[in-house]
Amino acid sequence: MDTVVKLMERVNNSQLTLKDRYPELYDLDKKNIVFVSPFFNKQGLYRMILPALELMETKRFSCVVTNILADDNTKSIDDFNVKLIPEIVRWADYIVFQANGQDMTGLIKTLKEINPKIKIVLDIDRNYHSLNPNNYIAKKFTIAKLRNLEKNLTLVDFSTYADRLTEDYYIKKTGVPLNTMIIPNLLSPLQFEGISKTAIAPITDNKVRILLMVDQEDWDDINNFRETINQIQVRIPQCKIYVIGNSLTYDTKNSLRLVSYIRVPFDDMSQYYKMIKRINPILAIVPCKKLSFSRNYYKILEMGAFGIPIVAMNEYPFNHILKKDVHILLAGQKKTFIENVKHVVDNVETKSKLSSNLQTFIQDKYSWNNTTMTNTWVSAFGG
Repeated sequence: MDTVVKLMERVNNSQLTLKDRYPELYDLDKKNIVFVSPFFNKQGLYRMILPALELMETKRFSCVVTNILADDNTKSIDDFNVKLIPEIVRWADYIVFQANGQDMTGLIKTLKEINPKIKIVLDIDRNYHSLNPNNYIAKKFTIAKLRNLEKNLTLVDFSTYADRLTEDYYIKKTGVPLNTMIIPNLLSPLQFEGISKTAIAPITDNKVRILLMVDQEDWDDINNFRETINQIQVRIPQCKIYVIGNSLTYDTKNSLRLVSYIRVPFDDMSQYYKMIKRINPILAIVPCKKLSFSRNYYKILEMGAFGIPIVAMNEYPFNHILKKDVHILLAGQKKTFIENVKHVVDNVETKSKLSSNLQTFIQDKYSWNNTTMTNTWVSAFGG
């Protein structure tokens, strides 16, 4: 993450001159894209920060990231005073906003007055209308803000999505023709910079380390799987369950209550991948009660990058992206889920094959090194 961290330090330094803070403004004869105020979390990383850096590598684009916001669970994009200076607006061919619940009518009018040729883009990384009320993001998107989000989709020049289901939902939800494009979340080598150079001592105890891939957004899934996780620990008494993240609690209620697990906190995304390497898990388990694309797509990419075998329920997107028994073990019932976990733990050959197949498949297909996938981004922005 060395390059990402350096970018964040530069664009967040308001004391720099315009040329030092945004040298991309002086890169001529390319398509110019502005990515506005991403958070330093997975959404910001996959949908804005990595695309900005990778698109510039194609030599067809010059990309400005205006600033990078700390990942504050108590705030939404509406809580920040985002300033767009006229010099950036005049320079831009495209300006990309992440999904938010503010009415963008006045903002879009002002941007078009400054630069009549600019195209306004709204990126929708997930279905905000289907979030569980216990999800902390859902608490930020009130009914009024969801209505604003729908309205904003009809105001922008086009909107982008990570998957077809979310795209179809919002086309139907707005009830009007929308100009939409699908641009996928992709792995980048920039995510893992510094990990191989850094002395990260993996945990080497004699326990079976299992990574439970959940966070605050997975409220329904965790609640539904607590007993299953407990049964895994009964069947595999030598296992330890690890959870990466600072909190699984909403208000005062812990969704992993009554489960024995070890929490591995981290300060920001620059430490996240180092924590995965340090835990050095034998496999990852992903509770999945119902269809959800964005959260689980990230998990597939990240476990694929490290070659960590996955056990999940037979749900979308796992059964859509990955091939059962080749890249992943999928279960139709919780009993089978537990048996699959035990099978990976007990069978070295199965673990090795799943690891190799998953890593090769994800790195070959779902990365910025895949020209076909990269071209979906290039085409979206007229490159």
